[in-house]
Amino acid sequence: MSPRRFRYHREDFLPFPVTIEHMDIVIRFFEDRVEASNTLYLRALEPVQEVRLDAKDLKMRSVRWCAHGTPGQEAVPVPYRLDLARHKLLITPPHPLRAGERFIVATDNLCYPSDHLVEGIYRDVTPPNAPPQYMSQCQQWGFQRIMPVIDDCRAKCTMTTTLEGDARYTHMISNGNISRCYNPGGCRHLCQSR
Repeated sequence: MSPRRFRYHREDFLPFPVTIEHMDIVIRFFEDRVEASNTLYLRALEPVQEVRLDAKDLKMRSVRWCAHGTPGQEAVPVPYRLDLARHKLLITPPHPLRAGERFIVATDNLCYPSDHLVEGIYRDVTPPNAPPQYMSQCQQWGFQRIMPVIDDCRAKCTMTTTLEGDARYTHMISNGNISRCYNPGGCRHLCQSR
């Protein structure tokens, strides 16, 4: 058998058992930590007994579950565990999932950004008397250091992201569109250019 010529091959990328259709993300920045809440709207692509999300170096605070499309239903806590060796959050649904079944998982966790590991959210040099300067590219295999997700470049979905931080933060640079629903003032230079 000849040695593998490339690090990754097509057969290394198995089909997903579930897919993310949308995420509602809230990220809160503090001096010593980042809090992340994520509501994932998912769909089973095959029968599923356990939902596996990528999660690396996170401290989980809660995992809740809700059936998709059930008006007024509250999300309820579900059993979960972190597989630290494989960097997975393993969630046990209230019942085995059927192919095509839609469901919602809401996670709440902490992450602790590093000043030397540039995956996920990391710290940059901060001017004196300023709040910590955080950076992120949310690149593949780094997103799982912020919150549990399917952290694979093939996992595409829409997302709404809310960032909250100390009022001392004066600038945010992002490649996302500013929502007029949540931030009616928007970004002045975008408004002026239209």
